[in-house]
Amino acid sequence: MAENGTATFDNPDDYQAGIGGASVNLIVTGGGDFNARLTWLNLRRIHVLRASENLPRIAFFSLSPACFTAAVSERISGPIQKANGALYRCRPSSSPPAARP
Repeated sequence: MAENGTATFDNPDDYQAGIGGASVNLIVTGGGDFNARLTWLNLRRIHVLRASENLPRIAFFSLSPACFTAAVSERISGPIQKANGALYRCRPSSSPPAARP
């Protein structure tokens, strides 16, 4: 059975807690009023999450190694690359994270 929904946040801590299935540490680096939106779709074996924020931020995610993760930014174009078991879309002049030993 499919589940879906959308939630909006004006507090970074509540936003972090709203990202289920992951440990998240979010550092907002820009000034102003924080606003964010999470939209999700959960199917039997596929979970899709779309997140958007209005302020610059640095985010650290820790996901289960049993899951496949794909991360794509709407604001960055370029080829999709695979590293550390996840997919990344990087700026043409950058590269994905280095592989872990």
